[in-house]
Amino acid sequence: MNGGTVIINGNTDDFTGIDMIKGQIIVNGDAGKFMTANKKGGVLMAHKGSPIHPTIIKTLETSDQNLLISNGFNPRNFVKFE
Repeated sequence: MNGGTVIINGNTDDFTGIDMIKGQIIVNGDAGKFMTANKKGGVLMAHKGSPIHPTIIKTLETSDQNLLISNGFNPRNFVKFE
């Protein structure tokens, strides 16, 4: 992925966001294991998932919450993987 926003309303399998360069992925469910492997940039937000190094779990910022709200999601259940 090299930019833009992808919204997935449900669970994804393993390796979500592999080779991601920039952009945003919103998964309204479980993003699987080994997510964002080989990621250069960008953000993945999901209810849960197991990232692979160097991706770390962070709390949502106000801009992330606003993005989720503008797309019809409740940000309370989401986690940011960056």
